[in-house]
Amino acid sequence: MRALIAPDAFKGAASAVAVADALAEGLRDAWPGVEIDARPLSDGGEGLLAVVAAARRGEERVTPTTGPHGEPLFAGYWRAESEPIAVVEVARAAGLSVTARRDPLKATSAGVAPLILAAVEGGARRIELGAGGSATVDGGAGLLMGLGYALRDARGREIPFGGEGLRQLTSITPPAQDPLKGATLRLLSDVTNPLLGPLGAAAVYGPQKGADVAAIAALEAGLERLAAVLFDTFGRDPSGLAGGGAAGGLVGGLWAVLGAEVTPGFEAIAELVGLDEALMSADLVLTGEGRVDEQTCHGKTVGRLLSRTGDRPTWIFAGEITAAGSAAFGGRAALIPIVDAPMSLAAAMAATRPLLRRAASRAARRWGGGQTRA
Repeated sequence: MRALIAPDAFKGAASAVAVADALAEGLRDAWPGVEIDARPLSDGGEGLLAVVAAARRGEERVTPTTGPHGEPLFAGYWRAESEPIAVVEVARAAGLSVTARRDPLKATSAGVAPLILAAVEGGARRIELGAGGSATVDGGAGLLMGLGYALRDARGREIPFGGEGLRQLTSITPPAQDPLKGATLRLLSDVTNPLLGPLGAAAVYGPQKGADVAAIAALEAGLERLAAVLFDTFGRDPSGLAGGGAAGGLVGGLWAVLGAEVTPGFEAIAELVGLDEALMSADLVLTGEGRVDEQTCHGKTVGRLLSRTGDRPTWIFAGEITAAGSAAFGGRAALIPIVDAPMSLAAAMAATRPLLRRAASRAARRWGGGQTRA
């Protein structure tokens, strides 16, 4: 028996790597001789580096940078051992997880630039930039400034950092030399939201980053101004780009300025971790996420994985399984709730790892004959 363990994170409770470890422990409890291939997954957001590091040989390299509000910090990027590939995670330097302050009018993506520049200086010829979990709504303006682009107002002054400063933008001037030195940049978008409008970066994600109604209007105005200047300067309009609203519009901004490729995060991660090759030799697939619902069918990691598993027995572990999730996946995979006794949500989240281990062990002891239902 060869089991592929490829879960997403249980948001707020356990990383994808921790979930994979717990499921592997539970499987071995029941089947000591099982062969396990762990490939935790990501959609390109927070936790990306750990997912790639768990599946490929390489190292994390740390460099000094700053957080969303100028906080000094050290952050890492991942570098492949045998290929000139680097992976950078926006959330490491511009994420909600590295700052206690929630103010997207002032928050900047500038701290991501030193990570990209360090990767280039370290010899990377291809950079995968995971866009997700940011505290910013600056359209990538801070990152561009960190790469040497001059973003100026009508009086020739550099605009202030943050989404608020975008309303003053009148021009963008590239640096004299290519800061990427010919390296290619691919943007891994964890959402499909556009840059602007009711489904855009400000309206949808501004509130979770601390924006009230007035701030959302100001951020939207700034992004509209940015889009207009980008089109006038580079001839590329990011406003209609699917996924352009990821990381507070950073994906849209970098696509317009750098011509960077934009791809769904899951597809890029699947390629990076060798998911398809691992599936070919798997007899059983274990995956999971915190909540299986209708969104799981529409681009979330577990849904995308299930579209690749074919007729292999597949178990989906979850903290919660909604009626919509059960209807969508119940006939295609085993849906296994991890909670095994009455408890509060807080208690369940605190005990996610042992709950996962016990659930995997229970499922394995009940499983036999290749059926998909545990």
